[in-house]
Amino acid sequence: MTPRNDEQTYLLSKTDEGDAPHLKSVSACYVSKLVVKISLLALLLAATLFFTAMIWKKEGYNLEQELLATGPYKLLERQEGEAFWDAYNFYDGEDSLGSAGYNTYVNKERAV
Repeated sequence: MTPRNDEQTYLLSKTDEGDAPHLKSVSACYVSKLVVKISLLALLLAATLFFTAMIWKKEGYNLEQELLATGPYKLLERQEGEAFWDAYNFYDGEDSLGSAGYNTYVNKERAV
């Protein structure tokens, strides 16, 4: 049965007191189900991370050890602190035609 143009259709149940639907109870039910779903997902994520960490610890996996260099590498230049900017050349001038003027180049004083 299709409603007439002047009738309202409700996808929610109606109260005995009139034509207003149970918006409060349906939205509270929806919110509580959503909270339960989010809580279960968070619990699942936390459990997964916990058990992964326990397995890594049991197997002796060390993230810092895994990231060590594998070859005869040697630090040539350290760029940190106030000396960080000394490793760069600054250009203060017009932009090239390649970027059609979208880049703005500034000197070291303005950049820092």
